[in-house]
Parts: sequence; structure tokens; C-alpha cells
Amino acid sequence: MFWTYFITVSICLAFVAFSCYPVWPQSLRKGMFYVTASLASIIFGFILLRCLLFLVVWLFSGIHFWSILFSSYHLSKLLSFAFRILPNIFDDSLDITDSFSPVFFFNIFPIFLSYYKMYG
Repeated sequence: MFWTYFITVSICLAFVAFSCYPVWPQSLRKGMFYVTASLASIIFGFILLRCLLFLVVWLFSGIHFWSILFSSYHLSKLLSFAFRILPNIFDDSLDITDSFSPVFFFNIFPIFLSYYKMYG
């Protein structure tokens, strides 16, 4: 019961404190700007890292790269897969704990499985 009261009072105090933002001293305003800019930079960097990692794995494992390099359609199908870090992070239908699971996602495309059944 203590934690319920503590969280309720904390939320109320935080609301009042942020409502009084125009009367904050300049140093607190600048500090809040730095905290907000830092968090936004971290989130943007994480999104950029996810996209770049997915792009690298997709380029070096997909049909387009291997078929150009080796001119072999079967080899390109054999090496088709996807890798993602935190695949559920932008899913709005999940709660906060489910957004961070699984940590990574590795998927072998069905083309690989049909190739393995035919030739493997």
C-alpha cells in the first residue's frame, strides 16, 4: 500500500513541477533541454543502428547480393535470412514489458526451407 501512495504522490508532484516550467530558473530549463536532447539522440541512434544492422544483414544474405556476386540462384536462396534487434519495440499493441522481448529475432525465409527439402 505504501508504494501506491508513493507513486501517486510522485506523479502529482511531477505534474505540478512540470506545469511550473515557465517559472523555472534558466539553469533548470537548460538542464531539461540537455536531458531531452540526449534522450532523443539516444533513441535516434538506436533506430539508426537497428536500420543499418538490418540493411547490412539483408544486403549480404539476400538474393540481390549473392546472385550478382556468384551468379548462382541456388546459393542466394540458401543464404536468405533476416536478423533484427528488438523487433517489437515499435509495436503499439504491446505493453512496455512485451516491447523489449525478444531481444533479437532471427528468421530463415521459407524459401530456404523449401530449397532444403528439395535439394538437402
